[in-house]
Amino acid sequence: MRIAICDDDPLWCEQAEKIITEYMQKTHMEAETHRFTSGEAMFAQMEQPPDVLFLDIELGADANGIQTAALVNEKWRRCQIVYLTDYLNYATHVYHTEHAFYLLKNEFADRVGEVFQRIDFRRRQNASELMFSLSKGGMIVLLPEEIQYFERKKRETEIYTESTVWTVRENLSEAMRQLSETEFVRCHNSYLVHFSAVKEYQREYFLLKNGVRLKISRSYSRKVRDVFLQWARMQMSE
Repeated sequence: MRIAICDDDPLWCEQAEKIITEYMQKTHMEAETHRFTSGEAMFAQMEQPPDVLFLDIELGADANGIQTAALVNEKWRRCQIVYLTDYLNYATHVYHTEHAFYLLKNEFADRVGEVFQRIDFRRRQNASELMFSLSKGGMIVLLPEEIQYFERKKRETEIYTESTVWTVRENLSEAMRQLSETEFVRCHNSYLVHFSAVKEYQREYFLLKNGVRLKISRSYSRKVRDVFLQWARMQMSE
């Protein structure tokens, strides 16, 4: 496992590395750690993307860890981010980024095992492959994290990813059987959305990060609200 620690306090970087190293030794896991005092240094010096990034939010007077996390989400999509901070007041801001955990620094030593258990769970969850039948023949294999949303059009379903639209035979009910019910939700007879792609949730629609707006029909609104709140609470507890 390749681990990066990014914090403008070199002493904390050293302390965090010690906590991680001791946990790795205790659990007989192998890892290489890299310490950085800025996001710029990390991006410049990491030859290969880290599997896990332990990231502070206040990275000096002019640097913001949330902005760094957004770049990590874009450049290193498989990297799991753990926010380590001295402050709780950022808890509602970090959910503009994809991350695995939000934790106070003074709790890290006591909860490091919980953090790595969550990382392992997400790694295994994200590694699960989804298979769909292409409408013109053949199969496509996707990871859940690649998918933004599904749209049903007549007798076919379009799967939207960041770079491609795939046309498959499965209807939305068949597609949902492969998906996590805590990460995806049917919001309309024509739409099935991945929460990680959502920028804004309103009673009548989802606004996605790419600007697409998906309608939430009245018949699905209550389930959408319940599942979305459950997902949000799970994110807040991490």
